[in-house]
Amino acid sequence: AHGEVRDGVELIPFRRAHHRLLRSLLIPWRLGRRLIPLVRHADIVHFHDIDILPWMTILSRIRTVVYDVHENYHDEMLAREWIPWILRKPLYHIVRVVEPMLARIIGNCVLVVPAQDARFSAPRLRVIHIRNYATRDLLNAVRPDYFSRRNVVVFTGGHNPPNGSLLLLDIAARCRARELDVTFLMTDRFPDDAFR
Repeated sequence: AHGEVRDGVELIPFRRAHHRLLRSLLIPWRLGRRLIPLVRHADIVHFHDIDILPWMTILSRIRTVVYDVHENYHDEMLAREWIPWILRKPLYHIVRVVEPMLARIIGNCVLVVPAQDARFSAPRLRVIHIRNYATRDLLNAVRPDYFSRRNVVVFTGGHNPPNGSLLLLDIAARCRARELDVTFLMTDRFPDDAFR
């Protein structure tokens, strides 16, 4: 909700873009309308969506900006179903070259895996590594009761073939064919209604 505060941080949402091909146009517009009035009050702008990387590069000229690189976006260009196959290889090369170049202009990056280090290496580029590890506090909840638990498969990712969604359906079908008592729980994150 607009104006909601969590742990001292005010959340100011903007409307989601549901059509992936329009996202690169709609997200910067919708985010910009919310962000521009706030920028003069911001000490740091932290973002992680490559769709707004060019705009955040411009913003980095007047504010401190941090680019959170949580995916290998150039590789993603080869696997995204919504990208026409003829554009995948050219987009791969464009993102492979342009993304680190813009990150160097921004000057601050958060990386999640060591494989990103070579691409995001420059003398004046400040980098911090924040691994996507689960918190150790989860170990406090571990119980050795595996065999008494319900049989549940949980999928927390977004659904698309490269993420294994079709494999998950195949596993569910095989479990059903064998009349196994297994519950499948998953997110409702699909690229479009047709795939859903």
